[in-house]
Amino acid sequence: MKRILSIFLLFSAGFSCETELDPNTRISSIPVVYGLFNDADSVFYIRLGRTFQTDTNIQEYEIPADSLIWPNAQISLERWFQGKFVEKETFIQVPNVTRDTGFFPSNPYQIFILEKGKGNSDYTYSGISEDLRLIVDLQYKPIVYSEFFLISPVAMATPRNSGNTYNMFDFSVIFKAYSNYTEMYVRIHYLNRYADNFTTETASWREFHDHDIVDRGIGKDFKIPLEGVALYERIGNNIPDDTAVINRKFEYAEIIINCLDENVYRYNESQRTIPSDQAGRLFTNVVNGMGVVGSRYNRTISFLFDHRSIVELCTGEYTKHLKFVDW
Repeated sequence: MKRILSIFLLFSAGFSCETELDPNTRISSIPVVYGLFNDADSVFYIRLGRTFQTDTNIQEYEIPADSLIWPNAQISLERWFQGKFVEKETFIQVPNVTRDTGFFPSNPYQIFILEKGKGNSDYTYSGISEDLRLIVDLQYKPIVYSEFFLISPVAMATPRNSGNTYNMFDFSVIFKAYSNYTEMYVRIHYLNRYADNFTTETASWREFHDHDIVDRGIGKDFKIPLEGVALYERIGNNIPDDTAVINRKFEYAEIIINCLDENVYRYNESQRTIPSDQAGRLFTNVVNGMGVVGSRYNRTISFLFDHRSIVELCTGEYTKHLKFVDW
């Protein structure tokens, strides 16, 4: 089974359709729905597929590609406030959608989109009492639905800087998160100089993570030190040695905050803990179906080291072997 990191790749098992199989066999065709909503996105995506359960060997049947599709499927998103229905918007199916990489591959899945700000509500976070409900209406099937809420944007701050640079001996990240699972990554961008060329490289690591039930309206405050010996030890451990490198040049650093709601977190954990060679049931919050519908939010800030911090990177005890130069 494919593993998922903090950031979160979604997939489903093989698909088929009961109409192509022997009607005497016991089989149940199951809708598979994936949706990962980010308040910062301009378009919401839903991936719809199908899987089945049967006591026969599916490899004995020839399954046409169109049997993977749910004909005339209708998907809508409802907004509820304090238990009362407010409004509904309808997703549009987009044929042959191909995304770069990530959560929604191209065929044989059906892709549905809802564009924010085009004659419909933005569906931005607006308070502790607001919930969203995804409705999937399929022919001859019970209504498939899932309830969730959008995670509020992360409020993040860093210490005062000098110009556009920061002193990495007195640096911490302060932020407020509204998610049940929060993690922070650090990413270093640098150049490798070889005898005949340059290459652009990155090194990253997870600096912090927290899993806790958080009040949606209040959030939780964090202050993560990212400074001094501990920082340079991590840089030294995460940038690989390369004897062919003549020297290296620091470009910039990034702090990445990833937030997940409880639904996506539990789904990721179920994939991580169920071995690929053993039977197990993945977490799902989709009623009358499988998959996961939830929300995430991520934020990235970029920054530069000041001169003292660069000198430490070049000559310090934990990083001098990496051959960084100040030029």
